[in-house]
Amino acid sequence: MQPKHSIRPLPNPEECQGYPPSMMMDKPDCELNFLLNVNNDNNSHHCLACSFILRGETLDSINLMSGEHLLSNSINHIDKTKPVIIVCHGSFSWRNQMLISNLASKLSIAMDVHTLRFDFTGNGHSTGEWKFGNLEQDYQDLCSIVDFVHSLGCEVGCIIGHSQGSASVLQCAARCATLEKQGLEIPCTKFVNLAGRYHSPSNDTSHKSFNQSHPLFDEDDMSQLKDIGYFYLKNTYGEERNDRFKITKEQVDKRTKRDTNQIMQHLQQSNTRIHILTIHGSKDEMVSVDNAYKFDRELASGNHILHIIEGAGHNFNGIKYHSSMVDAISSFVRK
Repeated sequence: MQPKHSIRPLPNPEECQGYPPSMMMDKPDCELNFLLNVNNDNNSHHCLACSFILRGETLDSINLMSGEHLLSNSINHIDKTKPVIIVCHGSFSWRNQMLISNLASKLSIAMDVHTLRFDFTGNGHSTGEWKFGNLEQDYQDLCSIVDFVHSLGCEVGCIIGHSQGSASVLQCAARCATLEKQGLEIPCTKFVNLAGRYHSPSNDTSHKSFNQSHPLFDEDDMSQLKDIGYFYLKNTYGEERNDRFKITKEQVDKRTKRDTNQIMQHLQQSNTRIHILTIHGSKDEMVSVDNAYKFDRELASGNHILHIIEGAGHNFNGIKYHSSMVDAISSFVRK
């Protein structure tokens, strides 16, 4: 039987066609980039591209080489006394987006922890088919990453998700709450929701409400969706059309039926170790700050912290508000 996880080196980790280039301001002393082979229960497998910042190590100290065996040895010999913080990107994005990569780097320094960020299936360097609103697959990917961290003998200190990435993070939190209620071991107790959307199901077949809540798409996109059943995301990073991002009517219909309330009902008990921090910008142009206030109303009192950053947009203006974000996350995790 093949091992559930195996890794191999990832060449050219900072460049990926159709995505913005990596712009990490504070380069870590040791960052391992690799493809994680994930074997699913149905014997299918795919690869998740990962960037693992190892705190307290240097490339020289672990004698990193490009060989697969030595890469595996490098990861297996990390400092297991330090927890790992997992960071998840949002839609039409990847692990090296400015917000994600710099947040991972700054948290590693500020909290003296390892951080691991990865590309969801079909995004960035990860294999598999990209699908709009592929939330169930995102959740399975996150579970695989959590399982991988535990296989190294490390604790998962916190899981952070931005925008669409927060959906899988909250689903993971709900699963942990269920396991806790059953008296079973839980993989993580701290979760951070960055600019997440509170999904309410809609029966609007014209997709008008969907278009209004997703300003990235225009009327022409909605017309194509109605007439031919799909459209391509356009005007991204200098490209007239990004063929990687084909959005179908079936995917949109599935997304509009998403109901966050089904997840919230697992997170409304007060006597739990599961805690959630929501960070949202007051000037978010993609996901209204009203979503953050709704999360605060629906989550159990005492288990949720709401942190609004005045003036911040959906991507928190690159690195402009990182100090505030790092302070809020550090304080939350250490409580």
